[in-house]
Amino acid sequence: MRLLHISDLHAGKTINRISRNEDLEYALEQVKSILKEERVDILLIGGDIFDKFPIDADSKHLIMEFLTDVATHRVHVVMIAGNHDPYDNIKSFKPLRKLANIHAYDRPEKDVEKIIFRIEDLAIACVPYIHEKVITKAEETAGRDYAHKVSNYLQAVAHAVKDARYRILLAHLMVEGASYTGTEKESSVSPFYSIRPDQIPPGFHYVALGHVHRHQQIKAAPSLTYYSGSLYQLDFSEKGNDKFANLVVLEQDGVKVDPIKLDIKRPLYEVTVPKGESPERVLEPFKDKPGLFKVILEKDSKEDFSIGVKKDLVQRILGERLVWVQIKDTSVRWEKEVPELSTDLNILSMYDQFHKRLHGKEAPISVKKTLASLLERLQHETHQA
Repeated sequence: MRLLHISDLHAGKTINRISRNEDLEYALEQVKSILKEERVDILLIGGDIFDKFPIDADSKHLIMEFLTDVATHRVHVVMIAGNHDPYDNIKSFKPLRKLANIHAYDRPEKDVEKIIFRIEDLAIACVPYIHEKVITKAEETAGRDYAHKVSNYLQAVAHAVKDARYRILLAHLMVEGASYTGTEKESSVSPFYSIRPDQIPPGFHYVALGHVHRHQQIKAAPSLTYYSGSLYQLDFSEKGNDKFANLVVLEQDGVKVDPIKLDIKRPLYEVTVPKGESPERVLEPFKDKPGLFKVILEKDSKEDFSIGVKKDLVQRILGERLVWVQIKDTSVRWEKEVPELSTDLNILSMYDQFHKRLHGKEAPISVKKTLASLLERLQHETHQA
């Protein structure tokens, strides 16, 4: 049997009001070609199908058209909700199972048999993203930490499929030590919402993960485990990252995994124009290059009135390819040596760095865990609103 593993489509993604749906559509056309050329039987989608809620009509149409095109060619689609996907939105896809080979799993179930997809001698355990509030309600031992509860749930689904000849785990979760990009939601990649690699159950022939946007194998896991990564560069923290879909072939003597590289329609570039340099000279190599650009203009003082002229020049050179211009004042210096602030901050790291500045040490683990829990719960409540 032949499977294709993709994840993190993020339909509806924008950067500075520029829609990324054309980049996603370009990637999905390649996915459809791979399905046909490689004679794939099952498409696995590891969550984060949409980027935000409410979902716009164009994004919903894009996903629906893709799913029905795939199902028309007799490929089974098995999809789960990610942390960006409101449970009830993915639930709306469940009736498609009556008309086509589209199988949507919107939320974790107490009866784990409800999240097992079986076909011939293959069983796929489908574990959507588990919000802390949901799993706390579902278990009597609510005082245990998140990772322990998720690990117990994974053990339960592993037990449910143990008698199948071939066993796949499709899940949307964070594994400790995975290399992430910065576009993942901050609370969901914190250490408090990560499971250890050894908490992935042994016995699965392949573990198909979504959530982390960088393609990678989790080599420390007991089962063969991969993040397929996002299908296109979602924002500038993913610049330079190649994108893949994983072809998984279940053979008599084992499993073969073949990462297939995808073309990127509009690669993301971050270009710095040093102070004193001409934007025309620095941007010359990119003049005719397709892509989207973030340009950093360096200046040496607040009195550098030429910066406005340079900004207009950058706009004329790049046109619609320009996402934004950042002005960086290189003349600013701290009077005393202090830790440099990150340029890619989230709420958790901002608080941690604030605490270091104020008290000279990291914030207590208990405080950071509470903050992460509040952020995760806020995200869940927003999705259910």
